[in-house]
Amino acid sequence: MTRNTFIDSMSAIDTEIVELFAEQDAKMHEMRSKRKRRYTLASVISTCACAVLVLLVMPLMYAIFGGANAEAPESDYFSNMDELHMRLEYTTLYSAVDLDSALSSSIHLSYSSTVSSNSKPDGIFGPVKEDNAAGEAENIPLQLRISTTYANGDNTDSVRYYIIFNVDDVDKSYIAGYEEQGLTKTVNGVTVHYCHLDDGLFSSQAKFVYDENLYVINVDAGGTSHNLDPYLDVILEEIEKGTY
Repeated sequence: MTRNTFIDSMSAIDTEIVELFAEQDAKMHEMRSKRKRRYTLASVISTCACAVLVLLVMPLMYAIFGGANAEAPESDYFSNMDELHMRLEYTTLYSAVDLDSALSSSIHLSYSSTVSSNSKPDGIFGPVKEDNAAGEAENIPLQLRISTTYANGDNTDSVRYYIIFNVDDVDKSYIAGYEEQGLTKTVNGVTVHYCHLDDGLFSSQAKFVYDENLYVINVDAGGTSHNLDPYLDVILEEIEKGTY
């Protein structure tokens, strides 16, 4: 092979190699461009999704918790109804609840602690107090729950008594279990709405508004039939007396 022939051969190889590398480089550049476009599109989609999530969730969180400055509810437990009524500074219809014969009982009151801008209104932890000046902390009751169990033959009834304070509409009850069946009783001007649930547990619920508070009674009967009446009737007798 002459010197010129060798040089010509090498030149041809170099040209082929250069063209090959140029072709591969072009392909790599195209692939990187596609990846970049995909990453950019994914980033845009992700950013939009986060924005939508914030717009949807933040108002819901604010509605639930009342904003960043809202106080979380506090709670207390009481050993008997007298202690509870001393705390409330008035007597509820549940003073008639027989806790002595209960197999178990628990009295729980939740409330919010706020700073008063004026005097306490009547019906919230008692009548207006002259010394309740603006800026003084006060406790606003939110919900009372009395959880009890009673013997029902060889079985046990689970009875829960609620008061949702300052709620004057039975349709605003958020206590689970109620189904509208059109069953009512009217005692001394108070209409009691009640129902029996066909859930296999013989559950019943009654609710009514009394003294601008919403009362709810749940009974899960441990026997073979619904057993709301014995627990509800005791409370209705107090309404009939009209002593509160």
